Amino acid sequence: MPNQKDAAGRSGVAITYDDPFSHRSDPETGAGDSFIFDPDTYEFLGFRDTRTSHGRTYDQFSYLDSWAVTDKAKQRP
Repeated sequence: MPNQKDAAGRSGVAITYDDPFSHRSDPETGAGDSFIFDPDTYEFLGFRDTRTSHGRTYDQFSYLDSWAVTDKAKQRP
């Protein structure tokens, strides 16, 4: 789905994960778990989860602020 925003407000392309075991997934509406990527570089921007609770639907967002690579587990960059 194009023109989706992450929690930081960056526009991207969302790929919805169709979980056959989740009642929340709906590929037609984009409801469910979505990974948001930059439309040009395909860099991972963030995650969106659409949920319904007590008759209300809401989106839960997260975003990737920074990342780093280390040589060993439990090392800090």
